[in-house]
Amino acid sequence: MFTQYPDAINIYTDGAMDYDTRQTGGTGFVICFPELSEINDIKESFRRDNQGIHRLEMIAILEGMQELLLWIKKNGIPPMRTSRIVIHTDRMSLTDNELLNPYKIAGWKKNGWKNHEGKPIKDDDLLDQIQKIRIKLGNEAKAKIEVRYIRRKRNKQADKLSKKGKTEGSKNKKIIREPYSKIAKRIYDGPEVDYQSLKIDDEFLIRVYKKNSVQNEYEVLAEFEGGSHHGKKISIYISPEQEKEIHRHHFYNVRIEKVQAHHIRVLPKWDEVSTE
Repeated sequence: MFTQYPDAINIYTDGAMDYDTRQTGGTGFVICFPELSEINDIKESFRRDNQGIHRLEMIAILEGMQELLLWIKKNGIPPMRTSRIVIHTDRMSLTDNELLNPYKIAGWKKNGWKNHEGKPIKDDDLLDQIQKIRIKLGNEAKAKIEVRYIRRKRNKQADKLSKKGKTEGSKNKKIIREPYSKIAKRIYDGPEVDYQSLKIDDEFLIRVYKKNSVQNEYEVLAEFEGGSHHGKKISIYISPEQEKEIHRHHFYNVRIEKVQAHHIRVLPKWDEVSTE
């Protein structure tokens, strides 16, 4: 149980998505002012397609901060002095390992949006905007800003708003990059492979089900077909030139060139295999 601050402004955020070819999605947020300020909550929802659930959750955080910043610029700091602004998300991965830690974001940006392995950081556009709006909002409100995980059952309002945005919401005109993403339905439902169990020169058969653009590279998501990792998913990073030759639903024999913490790189030759 985290500490509750009676003078804090709380922003509850959520994203919702249908797993269809358009990745039909929505975002929602609720801004709750301190009770003694007697200021009504602000509730919003928007339609956002082709983003993916992880990005939708981040976009909801960004939208909530943007809305509060606009409100403060128009109305001033709430009468009851606010010591901090707490942003709540029910997606653990946004707070786990401090993904939204401002120091980490600053480090990635300084390193050309790459991690210590040289792997491109996903969603650098959103992380950059979140960092900028967080600084502006903190300065304008003269308050500390925190991002915290909240259990879904305590985030019902934002959850309902994100689902409403998915079906009824208008499209937010504020610019958010729409990433290149093509997805096919998975055959299996296995977990992600343990990358420590893989070795250079290992060969295996995979089925491609998704391709994402990540900065100047592409991430291919695939499933193992047969072998000790059968049904598990794996992330493979490739060049734009390679991406043109790789197709969803197709099966390929590949050989590992490099193993990293959460993805692999393979030799340029992908041998397509017919499963008929």
